[in-house]
Amino acid sequence: MCRIKLGRGNSRNAFTLVELLVVIAIIAMLLSVLIPSLNLARETAKRTLCASNLKQLSVASAAYATEYTLLPYNYVTSPKSGSATTTRGYNNFQLSDDKGTGATESPTVVGSVNQKWINQGLLYRLNYIKDPRVYYCPSQPKDKKYDYSTYFRGGAVRPEAERIALLTGEDGMADNIDNPKKIRASYLARNYNPTVPVPTVDGTPKPEDPDYKKAAAKMTFGRHYAFLADRWTYGTAGVHNKINYNVMYSDGSVKTYSDRRQWLWSLGNGIMPPDLDRNKFKTWSDAWKLLD
Repeated sequence: MCRIKLGRGNSRNAFTLVELLVVIAIIAMLLSVLIPSLNLARETAKRTLCASNLKQLSVASAAYATEYTLLPYNYVTSPKSGSATTTRGYNNFQLSDDKGTGATESPTVVGSVNQKWINQGLLYRLNYIKDPRVYYCPSQPKDKKYDYSTYFRGGAVRPEAERIALLTGEDGMADNIDNPKKIRASYLARNYNPTVPVPTVDGTPKPEDPDYKKAAAKMTFGRHYAFLADRWTYGTAGVHNKINYNVMYSDGSVKTYSDRRQWLWSLGNGIMPPDLDRNKFKTWSDAWKLLD
């Protein structure tokens, strides 16, 4: 009878189950350390790009103010009041409003009939801003209503029919037939609504008009106050790292505001923080005072 002896030389080199589990555990631990760091680096890059957007808007606003002696303004009739006066804070995330309703509102035909450019949209209308991507923060929560691709294509305004098709069915778009036609940005502009209409021709201010000086006198350029910022009216707190908002100031500087106590977010979502001065902070538009 022939016997076969199994020696050590016939044994196979292989990992045991315990060794495999140890290796997997080590990889998992490394990933748990590295992934947050990578996410933080990615968000830091987005936050830097956002600050760059605001800086470009700051430079364009300064050029606009140098020529017209006032910062980009808003003058839109609020449908809530139904009068020629404006509601404070109304439309301050918009670059354009679709329909003018009187002599105080001048239509500008760009991409849509009766497209009236307001707020920071004036900078695009008058060619101070060439690339409209600067109106959109890369860290903003995903929302078609505040997305570049909804309103622009290749740097030009999408046709009205395309914008309406993209926004049809979106939350908040059904209550007003004009809503899908308006162009929105992801930044909030501090609404300076002149009590005296700013005379314009085809959306361009007319500094030679006597009424223009009356309006410009109420919109001082150069003093340090918050003028443009990341939107704080989202459902989730903080645009950057859940607590930070980039802010552009009228003197050209860009800074980061840390909303650690969520005062800014609370005001933007209709909640009045109990530890805020009720005499100073009454509505969400008063939140700008936190940034000044």
